[in-house]
Amino acid sequence: MIILGKSLISIPPAIQVNNEPIYNYTQVSGEAKLLHAEYSFQEYLLKELTPVLIKLPEGRYSIALSNLVVGKTGKLLYYYARDIVPISNQVQTFDRVDLDNMPSSTDLQANKVQSLKISRQLVVQVMQQLRKTLDEVELSPIKSQNGKPVNFLLPDSEVNFSGFITIKNGKVGLEHFSE
Repeated sequence: MIILGKSLISIPPAIQVNNEPIYNYTQVSGEAKLLHAEYSFQEYLLKELTPVLIKLPEGRYSIALSNLVVGKTGKLLYYYARDIVPISNQVQTFDRVDLDNMPSSTDLQANKVQSLKISRQLVVQVMQQLRKTLDEVELSPIKSQNGKPVNFLLPDSEVNFSGFITIKNGKVGLEHFSE
């Protein structure tokens, strides 16, 4: 696991930064939008990570982000990310597990279920590019009810990929979770 950002923040997220509160989406008005980009946050991350993601073997991958705190100026102050991990084709989302098609423990022990392997060096490259991207991203400042810019915790649903990152036929994409 790699902790990214300018400081380690614990889970649950911090409630203050520089002796000022961190607001959540129920306490502010407006929406944090990327400056200088026409993409959603997830699309922007995928676009910026593509040059290193394309080096991965074909397959499905996941990166989990959380606790993204946007400062008064729109720059990220804190964030937490887990290493990119390969997702086996047999793995499904937790709320959609198909028990009839899950590999048996015997198959798993006999290594009959093929899993992707990524070198530690490639994991580090992906995570370094993610850190660079998050350090450089600029979002529109969020305002409190009184109209002043405040520190703001982005909802995880806005920053996490809503599916698996896929590498196939030399292209990087996003395989959305099925409804």
